[in-house]
Amino acid sequence: MERATTMRLIGGLALLVGYQAEACLLAHRVEEATQLATRALALAREHGERGFEAMALRIAGEAALARHDVATAEASLSAAAATAEALRMRPLLGHCELGLALTARRRGDGEQSRRRLTAARERYAELGMDAWVRRVAGELSADA
Repeated sequence: MERATTMRLIGGLALLVGYQAEACLLAHRVEEATQLATRALALAREHGERGFEAMALRIAGEAALARHDVATAEASLSAAAATAEALRMRPLLGHCELGLALTARRRGDGEQSRRRLTAARERYAELGMDAWVRRVAGELSADA
């Protein structure tokens, strides 16, 4: 990311910053992930990179969920899902469904959580994303 900035390679920088945000989120560095997702979102919007915008919105939503900010998580994930659907980004749409399911669970809406988990599982299965199918199956078991 630093090299791309130094070389003034602006196109696609949102993707690199988004990857860094996701890595921070996976490492439970939630505040850093939030800041980086916000930066990735700004870069994507500035350069008209709608796919990277959707990715950054998903990461921002998941970071908000990790902070227990359910309203922000739901808004970000819903926006990411709408863009992913418009751009036919099916794996990303599956990830958004999973995030929205976890958001619904956090809100106490078990029915919506199960519905979204089922949609995510079906999408992942269609795409042959078996590891994600198994993860969603575990989440469905937790909802049972």
